[in-house]
Amino acid sequence: MTFDSFLKTTAVQRGVSDIELETLSLALNGDSTDQIAKKLDIEPEATRKRLSEVYKKFKILGKGPGKLAKLQSILMTEFQNQPPQEQLSVVSSAIAGNEAITNAAKPTSRRKKVLLLCSGIDGKTLAEHLSNTILKHPSLQTQVVSVDITSDASQTEIAEAASHSADVCVVCITHRGFKRPWLNFEIGFLTARIPHLKLLRLYQADLSGPLAHLASIDGTTRKGLSKLLHDILGGDLREAEDWVSFKASSSNWEKWLSDDLSRAALATAVEADVVVDAGMSLLMDNEYVRNNNCFRQLFLSRLGEMGQQIQSVGSTGSRFSLPADQYPHCLVDLQKNSLNPRVRAVALVDNLEHFWPDESGIEIWETANRLSQRLFVFSKLRDFDQSIGILLRHANKYDVFVMLKDQYLRLIEKFQIPPNLDFSIIETEQDGELLARYDYEMTSKGNQKLIRFCAASVEVNHYKKALKDVFKTAQASQVNLRGTNADSIIQKFDEIRNRLCESLTRSESA
Repeated sequence: MTFDSFLKTTAVQRGVSDIELETLSLALNGDSTDQIAKKLDIEPEATRKRLSEVYKKFKILGKGPGKLAKLQSILMTEFQNQPPQEQLSVVSSAIAGNEAITNAAKPTSRRKKVLLLCSGIDGKTLAEHLSNTILKHPSLQTQVVSVDITSDASQTEIAEAASHSADVCVVCITHRGFKRPWLNFEIGFLTARIPHLKLLRLYQADLSGPLAHLASIDGTTRKGLSKLLHDILGGDLREAEDWVSFKASSSNWEKWLSDDLSRAALATAVEADVVVDAGMSLLMDNEYVRNNNCFRQLFLSRLGEMGQQIQSVGSTGSRFSLPADQYPHCLVDLQKNSLNPRVRAVALVDNLEHFWPDESGIEIWETANRLSQRLFVFSKLRDFDQSIGILLRHANKYDVFVMLKDQYLRLIEKFQIPPNLDFSIIETEQDGELLARYDYEMTSKGNQKLIRFCAASVEVNHYKKALKDVFKTAQASQVNLRGTNADSIIQKFDEIRNRLCESLTRSESA
C-alpha cells in the first residue's frame, strides 16, 4: 500500500474536501504556502485557510507554528501502524469513494533518499536516532550506512558506492570521530566524489585543521538541523523549523545528543575517549543504560575518571594514583592474580588504614602470600590491645611484626620518608616490583587522600632499604604463633605487650 492511497482514504474518513486534500498533498510534499498558491492559482491566504480547515478536521488545535509537523507525524504513525488486511481495505475504499481526486492532489515528486554516513563508534547510534526522529519526514527516505567510515580507508569506497543511489549524503561527525586519524582523508575523498555531500557536526566546535575550509552544519542546535532539513527538501524555511521543533520536542533526540556531548566533555583527551567509547559501546545495548539517565551517568563518570587516570600515566609515566579507599580492593585483586605477589608493608593502624577489622582486611589476609611481611605500628597500647584478634589472624598466615609509632618514626627519619603515611612493596618473582604509598593532594575540596603506585626502580629501592632496616631492628617484635598452643600464644602476647610498655616508658622519660 502506498502513502498516497492511505492519505486519500484518511482524508475521506476525516471529511476533508477535494480542494483541501489537494492543498494538503502539496504541503506534505514540501511546497511552501506561496508555492501552493501559485500552483493552484489562489491567494496565499486561501491556502492558509484550507490548511486551517484540515487541521481542525484532524483535531490539531491551537495557534502558532508546528501544526503541519504534527499532522505529518500523525499521518506517518497511522500509516506505519496499518495491519496488512486493513491496508487492502484502505486501498479498496480509496478507489471506490475518492475517484474525483485530481492528479494535482498527488505528490509532485518521490520521496528523497538521504544516506547517513557514520563517524566514530558513537556515530552509528546518533545517526540512527537522527533518522528515526528529526529526519523521519513523509518526504524523506533515510538509510544509515552500517560501516564506520573512520575504521580504515577501505571503508570509504563502500560509503562512496552506497551514495550513488541517494539524493543527499550526510556525514555525521562526532567529537570522537573527528579526532580519528583517517577522518581528514576520508572526508576529503568523499567531498571530491559526492557533489551532494553535507557535513553535520554533532559536537560543539567548528571543523579544524585540513577540514577548516569545508562548509558544515551545526547538528547540536535546532537552527542547524532546520537548515539541514531545508537544504534537503527546499520550500519554506519556516516549515522546516516547525518540523524540527516538533520532532525535537516530542522525541528523545536531544537527550541522546546531550548524553553524547557529556561523554565528550568527560573524555577530553584521546586516551580518555578510547575508554569512554569502548565502555559505552559495550553498554549501549543495555536498555537500562539507554533509558535511565542516573544509571547511565554512573558509568559515564567512572569511565571518564578512568580515562583521565590512564592519560596521566601516558606512554612514559611510572606513577598511577587512585583514591585511598580503593587500595584494599587493588591489593586483593593483585594478590588473587596468578602473579601471587609477596607484600612487605608498614600499616599505621590508627592512621589511614581503618579497614583491618572489616571485610577488606579479612580479604587481604585470605589472599596474602605466605612469604609476605607486615609491620603493624601502634600509637598507644590501647590500640594494640584492641587489635590482638587481627594480629592473631595475620600472624597465622605470614610474618607479622609490631612496633610503637615513636620507635618507627626514629627509624625512618634518615630515609626522609613521610612519617604518617603507610607504604608497601609489592613484588613478584620475575620483574615485578611496585611501591604503593599513601599521599595527599590539594584540591578545590581540600586535601584528598590518595594511594600512589610507583614502578620507578630508584624510588622502589629507596623504600625497600627503609623496610629492610625496620624489619631487622630489635625494636620490631615479631608475632610468631606458628606451631604454638593457646597458652603459648597468651604468653607471647604478654611478652610483646611488656616490651611495648618498656619502650613507651623510655620514650616518655626521654
